[in-house]
Amino acid sequence: MGFLVALCLALSASTLEAARTIEFTNRCSHDIWVSPLTNNQGPMLPEGIVHLSNGAIRTYTIPDGGWGGRFWPKTGCDGSGQNCQMGQSMPPCPAGGCQPPAETKIEFHFPSASNHDDVWYDISLVDGYSLPAEITPSVQVSSSLTFSFQFF
Repeated sequence: MGFLVALCLALSASTLEAARTIEFTNRCSHDIWVSPLTNNQGPMLPEGIVHLSNGAIRTYTIPDGGWGGRFWPKTGCDGSGQNCQMGQSMPPCPAGGCQPPAETKIEFHFPSASNHDDVWYDISLVDGYSLPAEITPSVQVSSSLTFSFQFF
C-alpha cells in the first residue's frame, strides 16, 4: 500500500509485494521535520524524525509484521528535529514547555503483509491544524494501493 500526503510536505506510500513504504515530499517553501509516533500496532520506525528541506523526499519503510501510527509536521526545529516553534507537543519540550497538540496528523494502519485486511489512513484535524495535507491514491496493484502524501 502506498501513500502520498500533501502538506507543505508530500507523502506517498506504496505497498508492493516486496516492500511497503510511505514517502514524504516537502512542498513547503520552508524546512519541515516529520515526526512519527507508533501506536500499539508494530515497532517504532527506525527512520525516526526526518528533516526535509523544500523539495526533499524521504521514505519510511513499513515492517512486514504491520504498523500503525501517525505522523505530524514540525517547523522551526533545531538540528535534531526538537525544540520546534510549531509541532513540539511531546517531550522533549522547549524551555517554555510543550505546545498543545494542535498539529495536522496523518494516521495509517498497515496489517501484517500476510494479512489481506485493508490498509487505512486519514488526516486528522481533531486536535487542530498546522499545515495543509493531502493523501492521494495513485496506483493499485491487486489489493494493494499506492498513495501520495504532500505537505504544502
